[in-house]
Amino acid sequence: MDKFCVFCGEKPEEKNVEHVIPKWLIELTGNPKRKAYFGYQHEIKPYPKRRAFSFDAFKFPSCASCNQKYSGLEETTKSIIEKMLIYDSVSAADINILLDLNIFDCKMHMKGT
Repeated sequence: MDKFCVFCGEKPEEKNVEHVIPKWLIELTGNPKRKAYFGYQHEIKPYPKRRAFSFDAFKFPSCASCNQKYSGLEETTKSIIEKMLIYDSVSAADINILLDLNIFDCKMHMKGT
């Protein structure tokens, strides 16, 4: 199966991966090796076995340049979330950034369809 960049949709020019859930957020919220269950392995008999994945295993291929380009979004988000967790005030601009990230995610999803 061909691999394509999660950001631009092209074949990655260099090997790189992007975590679906940022590593800092996985670590902040618990054990990065904790399991999530998605689907079943139907070839296991007599009963299908649930597919288990660790949270830190959710990665997509990406171009090194795309990953670098969008890493700023992750850093900005991280600083805002950290402020919120210590009940520090966040500005309207901070909230706007978080809302814009949702728009960014939707645009990236639509580009891939």
